[in-house]
Amino acid sequence: MCFSARASFIAAGALGAIGSATVAQCREKKSLPFAMTPLFFGLQQLCEGIVWLGLSAAEPLTPLHTIAVYLFCGFALMFWPIWLPWSLYLIETRASRKRVLFWFVCFGAVMGILSFAAALYFGITASEHVRHITYQLTCISAHKQSSPWLYLFTALYAIPTVISFFVSTIPFTSTIGLIAAAALIFVQISYHMAFASVWCFFAALISICFYGIQSGIFGKLYKKEGRR
Repeated sequence: MCFSARASFIAAGALGAIGSATVAQCREKKSLPFAMTPLFFGLQQLCEGIVWLGLSAAEPLTPLHTIAVYLFCGFALMFWPIWLPWSLYLIETRASRKRVLFWFVCFGAVMGILSFAAALYFGITASEHVRHITYQLTCISAHKQSSPWLYLFTALYAIPTVISFFVSTIPFTSTIGLIAAAALIFVQISYHMAFASVWCFFAALISICFYGIQSGIFGKLYKKEGRR
């Protein structure tokens, strides 16, 4: 999370509990990846909690801190662009939308692998910036963080991680996509320097909605409101 180690660890525990409850609602194997999403967001927040501890320690940064930095960025850069459209692809029932989601998975895989490979090649540093964590390639200086290429990367990144939810015909996924799109734009404008940290925090919160879909709660509430 983007505030402190304590906040990150609390978020990790909460997402772990919600993710476990979501997995418990699974009735089909194909819906398991979708249901596991909050668990993986919880693991990512756990990694960021360790990053925070490394940044606040008086001693030099430890190997555990470095591993946590790369794990967090591995989730952000490579895992989510593949996992999110793939989990939607598995539960999609309409053939035409399923084909589109398949290409989103392919696009996310190419983009994610290339992005993380670049991160491994050039190296990643993490630093605190106004109570948030800034992750950046060692080859990119701070004043280049607003480069138009980085805005283009964000737009391309949104295709598998956000637009996929609009492609899916599963009830209420488009609502999640709308919330995610609004959050992405807000973070890009307001927290550009700490985009990865703050965006993953919002995305983790949004993943709580997966329980509402998997458990059928959203559907029940919708029907209840419709009868009024």
